[in-house]
Formats: sequence, structure tokens, C-alpha cells
Amino acid sequence: MLREREPGLIWPENWTIARVFVDCRWELHLGLNGAHYQGIAAREIEAACRMHAIPRAERLHILGGVRVMEAAARPILNERKTSG
Repeated sequence: MLREREPGLIWPENWTIARVFVDCRWELHLGLNGAHYQGIAAREIEAACRMHAIPRAERLHILGGVRVMEAAARPILNERKTSG
């Protein structure tokens, strides 16, 4: 199945959230059918927030934004690749 992707436009108000999202590592479940992306641990998001010197008062907002991006990315990352 060919899937169209949205352009990679990031609104200025979401720039910090996007930077944190990119710096986080996904948790993978490895099984007989290959790797399955499960999500991003809260500790990863917290560490990325600290790396970017994001004030504590803003971190809950960042967490929510990363969770939205994670939910959008997970189905795409977990698409089964078919040959032919």
C-alpha cells in the first residue's frame, strides 16, 4: 500500500516539542514478526527536556505534545513492509 505523507512543516509554537520528540529513543518489542515500536518512555522525554534546558513549568505541556506526535508516528513506524 502506498501511503501519502504530509509535508514536514512544523509550526513555530511546536518547534520545542518537535526537537524533544526527535531526541527521544523509542522502546521496541522484538518478536518473531520483527520489531514493533511501542512508544517513548516518560524518562526519555524528561531527559530530552533537561538536555534542552526546558523549564519544569513547561515540561507537562511538552510531554503532552510528544505523546500526540508519538501516537501519530506509531502506526506509520509499525506498518508491515510487503514485497512486490
